[in-house]
Amino acid sequence: MREAVPGLPGVHRDAPDSLLKQVDQDLEAGTDKLLLFGVPGEKRIWIFVSDFTARQIEALRKRFGDDLWIAVDVCLCSFTTHGHCGVLNREQDHVINDASVEQLARASLEYAQAGANCVAPSDA
Repeated sequence: MREAVPGLPGVHRDAPDSLLKQVDQDLEAGTDKLLLFGVPGEKRIWIFVSDFTARQIEALRKRFGDDLWIAVDVCLCSFTTHGHCGVLNREQDHVINDASVEQLARASLEYAQAGANCVAPSDA
């Protein structure tokens, strides 16, 4: 189901089925490029699973093929319980850079293998 994002008029969060419908409409309107921001249903503290977003990329690629150019945001903030863009230490008072980069690189590879044309590393 599609739902509005509070505080961002005109911006919506799509479920897998509404995402495909929205992209259909976008293509009909002449928009053939998108930037996907994956938001998983389950948030975590340390180990992040990016398969939900990868499955959406695969579904888009399967349905629209090369008619659609897909970029995907690579950031950890939407995956974490704490909202920070990285893996925190056990005390949760600072980001562990190496662990964060490892998670980001893994997600980037998974998205590319799923069919993304571009990985957009907004996590800095």
